[in-house]
Amino acid sequence: MDSTNHQGGEEPTQPAHPPTATTAPEVLGPVEPLGVAMDVGAMLDQLEREARKGKLPGFERLSGPWCFEVEAYAVPFTGVMKARAEREGDRTVLRFETRISPKMPLIWLMILLVTIWPGLPLTENLIEAVGPAGWWRYTIWWYLPLSVISLPWAIWSGLRRSKAMMHASAHTARSDIARALGLAEATSIGKD
Repeated sequence: MDSTNHQGGEEPTQPAHPPTATTAPEVLGPVEPLGVAMDVGAMLDQLEREARKGKLPGFERLSGPWCFEVEAYAVPFTGVMKARAEREGDRTVLRFETRISPKMPLIWLMILLVTIWPGLPLTENLIEAVGPAGWWRYTIWWYLPLSVISLPWAIWSGLRRSKAMMHASAHTARSDIARALGLAEATSIGKD
């Protein structure tokens, strides 16, 4: 599928093919810092203008040590990439960090836990409907252990997949930020 916008010729805010779970952080490496020859206020104003045009999904100005955040696309748990601005000489250096939004894994866990118990009587009724009356009464002995034992694996695999996708999305967001500020990729700051 073509990833260009045929209406205005602008680049889309989401990639045509989102990052996959196989795009691991070890393959991509850390999100490199970005050097900007602007002060923080002017940089944030420029990024905010680009966000209003739809170029930086989820852009939000922050206070405290983080100056802004953008969306880091992932499934099933979405996250954010936060940026901290540090003044180094005549330029501002943006250092990035990705985080999973903390409430989504908790909501997911609560939904899984709440849906386990209703499944017990449904399974019990299904077994009774298929077999002779009263031939099986102890579904709880195997149903709950199988349901509960699989929960950590389900959460772990969801978190692992989300972290890999979020990291790949953070690299894309960093490129979008550099483009929004009119920078080339050569302005990356090496590791200190």
